Amino acid sequence: MSNICDCFALKRDAYYKYKNREDKRLEIEKKVVAIVQQRRKSLPIEGVRKLEKSLKDDFAKANLKVGRDTLFNILRKHNMLTLRKKYSSRTTNSLHRFRKYKNIIKDVEVTRPNQVWVSDITYIRTVKGFCYLALVEFIQNFVFLKNNFKILDKLCFINLLMHLIVIR
Repeated sequence: MSNICDCFALKRDAYYKYKNREDKRLEIEKKVVAIVQQRRKSLPIEGVRKLEKSLKDDFAKANLKVGRDTLFNILRKHNMLTLRKKYSSRTTNSLHRFRKYKNIIKDVEVTRPNQVWVSDITYIRTVKGFCYLALVEFIQNFVFLKNNFKILDKLCFINLLMHLIVIR
């Protein structure tokens, strides 16, 4: 032991203090894991922040000083962290301030090509964020043209329509 301590320029008592602290740390971890496992029986998906608040009294009874970060580290070490719920983005806002138009072609009988055009704009999730997809469909021709836009404004959709008119 003295050769190892000489190599690292440490005193022997420093090694034994470290070993003693590590043993105490492992003992604390075991107690914390046992308390959390007991709590998780009734609330299996409770997160660490809520666990820390709800188990504060239990930790005090067990004479443990465990903060949020320590609890995170212990639960991460023992693979006991819960996965966060992934929230999907809500891309439709039906309560906007703009005028909502009624479906004026609901009862129209389509008899010839290019009599009715239908358009829509939607969002597409990409790695860099969202981009817009503008769609125009000709009834009875089933021609489908798409165009991606980084910025949604009146001009981008008007440009798409002008492009379609030129193609026709």
